[in-house]
Amino acid sequence: RGLSLRAGQTMVSESGVGTHQRPSVAVVWFKTTDLRTHDHEPLSAAHASGHPVLHLFVLDPRWFRKTPLGGFPRTGPIRARFQLQALEDLAQRLRSEGHELCIRRGKSTAAVFAELCEDFEVAGVYASNEVCPEELRVEQAVREVLSARGAGALRLSWTYELHHHADLPEDVRRKGASGFSGYRRCFAERCRARQPLPRPDLAKTAPGARWPRGDALPAGVEELGLPPAPPPDGRAEVAWRGGETAALERVKQYFFESDAIALDFAGATNFPHEGHSSTKAGSLTKLSPWLSHGCLSARWLLAELRRYEKERQKSDSTARLVHELYFRDFVRFSSLLKGSKIFKLDGIYGRHPPGGWLQDREVLEPWFHGQTGFPFVDAPMRELEATGHCSHAGREVAAWFLVCDLGLDWRLGAEWFESTLVDYEPASNWFNWAFTIVPRATGGNSIQEEASPYQPPRTRLQTLEVVYWAAQHDPEAEYIKLWLPELGQLDGALAREPWRATRVASQAAARERRAPAEERPPAVGRERERIGWARRTFSAGGRDIEVWWFSRSGAAPPAEAA
Repeated sequence: RGLSLRAGQTMVSESGVGTHQRPSVAVVWFKTTDLRTHDHEPLSAAHASGHPVLHLFVLDPRWFRKTPLGGFPRTGPIRARFQLQALEDLAQRLRSEGHELCIRRGKSTAAVFAELCEDFEVAGVYASNEVCPEELRVEQAVREVLSARGAGALRLSWTYELHHHADLPEDVRRKGASGFSGYRRCFAERCRARQPLPRPDLAKTAPGARWPRGDALPAGVEELGLPPAPPPDGRAEVAWRGGETAALERVKQYFFESDAIALDFAGATNFPHEGHSSTKAGSLTKLSPWLSHGCLSARWLLAELRRYEKERQKSDSTARLVHELYFRDFVRFSSLLKGSKIFKLDGIYGRHPPGGWLQDREVLEPWFHGQTGFPFVDAPMRELEATGHCSHAGREVAAWFLVCDLGLDWRLGAEWFESTLVDYEPASNWFNWAFTIVPRATGGNSIQEEASPYQPPRTRLQTLEVVYWAAQHDPEAEYIKLWLPELGQLDGALAREPWRATRVASQAAARERRAPAEERPPAVGRERERIGWARRTFSAGGRDIEVWWFSRSGAAPPAEAA
C-alpha cells in the first residue's frame, strides 16, 4: 500500500525507462499540539488532496535544551514520557489503517524539511497554526525551505483552539478585546465555534508514503538526554497516559459513566464560592494534558458537552467548562497579539516591582520542591514535581508567592513550570504568568489596578490566598496532608496554618491581645470569618503569620514585630 523511496533511488516508469523523478507526496506535519486523528483539518485536507500522504513528526532538539535562566530541561521527563506515549498511540492508529507515522530526530525541523524536499516532490504541507514567536519562526523557516526547493505551500489550520481565528470579528482579530470579559462576550455573541470535522476513513483515502530516513521512536526519555521519569504517583487522582485513545476514554468516563461533569466539576474556582473546591476528587476534568497536546479536540469536547447536556442535564458545572474553553482561546489569541512581550522581564504591561526582580537560587530551591513552610504553596508544588500537574488555584498561589513574597524573577517560575508541567503549552504558561501573576508584584495592568505589595519581599506574607484559598479549597486539609504527610497529625485548621501550632505562635498571641480588634483573627473554627479577616489584614501582614514567616526564613523580625 505504501509508496517508498530511498534517498537517491531511481524510480522506474511503466515503460521500464529509468527516471530521476521524485514521487509526489502531501505531508501532514504533526506538532506537539495536535497529536490525534479526530477533528484534524490538516489530516483531512492532506488525505483529500489525491496525493500519497506522508505523516511526519519531528522531535526537534530545541525542545530538550536547557532554559536560559534556570537551566532546566525545556521538556522535563514527565511531559516527555507523555509525548512519547501520545506518539506511539498516534502511530498505532495510523498503522491500523495502512499508514505510518514517520519520526525524525536529532535535526532541526527546517533541516528535516530540506531533506524531505530532496527525496520527494512535496505537493503541499498541511499543519496547525502557531501563536508564539519561537514556533512562528520555525514555521517561517519551513516555509522558506519549501519555497527555495520549489515545493508546494504550507497550508495551516486552527486545530488547537475552539474557534477559528478567521471567524473572529475583524476588530478583535486586529486589536483584541477588553481582557477575558471582552473575549468571552465575543465568543458568546459575535462568533460561533465550528462543528468538529468527521474523522476521515484513512483506509479508503490516499495511499500512505514511507520515508526510509525515518528514525525509531525513542524507547524512553533517556534517549532524549533526560533523566528517567518518576513512576506514576499513587496519590494522583489520574494516572495520565499520552494519546488520543486514553483521552477519549477519560471524556467518556467523566461525562457519561460518572456524571462528574454535572455533579462534581468545580473548574478553576479562582473566586470563593460556597462548597467549591478544586482539591476534591472529581472537581477537575483532568483533561488538560490531552488538550494541551492536541490528543483531544476542543471543538469535539464542546460537541460532547452539548450532547451530554441534551441527553442528561445542563448545570452550572457544564457552563463552567465552556467558560474554561473560552479562556483557552483568549490566551492563545492574546498571545498572538502580544508576541514576544509575554516572555520579557517587564511583561506585557512594561512594569517592574519597586525593588526590581531578584535571582537567588537558595531562596528558589525550597519553592521548587515545596519546602517553603506554607502548606497551600508547598502541597501543589510537591504534587507538580511528582505528577506534572496541580490545580489552577495551586499554580496561582505558588506563583504569586514567588513574585510577591520571595521577590524572585517571575521568569524562573515560568521556566520551572515549562519544564515540569505535563500540560504545558507555550501560550498557556507564559501568557498566564505575564497577565495574571506579574501584575500582583508590579501594581496592576491596563484593565484594573491591583495593590502593589505593602512591604518588600521576605518581610511579611502578602499572598493572602495562602490562607483564605486554603480554607475554601481544603477546609479539612485533606489535600495538604496528602502531599505534606509531616502535617498528618494536625487537625485540619492547624495543618492549613501550622504557625498556630508552634511555640512562637504563643508569643504572637500576646501581641494579638495588644493589637487593634480588627487585626485579631477569629477563632480557628470560624472559617468564613477567618477568610474575611485574611482579606482585610493580609496586605498589612497578619501578626501570627509574620512570626512564622521570620521563623521559616531565619531572619530577625523588625522591631515592631519583636
